[in-house]
Amino acid sequence: MANNFCSACGKKSDEPDANYCAGCGSSFHSSQTESTSHENVVYVKQKSVFVSIILSIFIPGSGQVYNGNLKKGLVLCIGFYLGLLALVIPGIIVWIYALYNAYKETGNINKGLLPFIEPTPTDAVIIYIADFVMLTFAYIAFYILAIFMFAFMRGFMSAFMAV
Repeated sequence: MANNFCSACGKKSDEPDANYCAGCGSSFHSSQTESTSHENVVYVKQKSVFVSIILSIFIPGSGQVYNGNLKKGLVLCIGFYLGLLALVIPGIIVWIYALYNAYKETGNINKGLLPFIEPTPTDAVIIYIADFVMLTFAYIAFYILAIFMFAFMRGFMSAFMAV
């Protein structure tokens, strides 16, 4: 027995000789699927890899928040700024990892290997507040470091010029 499935809405027809879908009115003859294996069709939501990477470029960890993983996003955001304050290179390494991880997680979500989790607006606010706080902290720390470096260089230069 052949089963008709609507290519527009996916609804199964109860009548084997039906010409049109009872749900949406589309014609079965334009693209007809005859199989009983399609009774449990699962539609998978997709996430954009491009959006995930762009978010991670501008705010490390926001790609993870886009993928629905707030905790990992916060850890990567904070790790990025602490790494920048430590020696710059660790911050760049964390940033590159955040980009790679956002790319891989989005791909795995689209393949159905990870669950699709819709981020809440609260998640976005939390990551942006964390980014603002960490950016402000980093700016102040770099400013203080620049003052000490200037004072050190001035003292070094005056000692050098005295000789």
